[in-house]
Amino acid sequence: SYPLYLLHQNIGKALIRRLYMIGSNSWLINVTIAAAAVILLAAALSFLVEQPAMHWIRARWKARMRERGVGARPS
Repeated sequence: SYPLYLLHQNIGKALIRRLYMIGSNSWLINVTIAAAAVILLAAALSFLVEQPAMHWIRARWKARMRERGVGARPS
């Protein structure tokens, strides 16, 4: 998903770097934690922000098209 694309590089790398700084030296554990965190954040962003915004935008667009008579079938 697009939120995953947006978040994985910056947040994932920052989280891995932070885990190394606090003493976690296992590459596998650090990557697993970062991947899980980024996937959860991306899912939350998708379900709580992206999808409601998309529904709102589409509803506004459809209402505007109805007001203008665009797409109306002739009687």
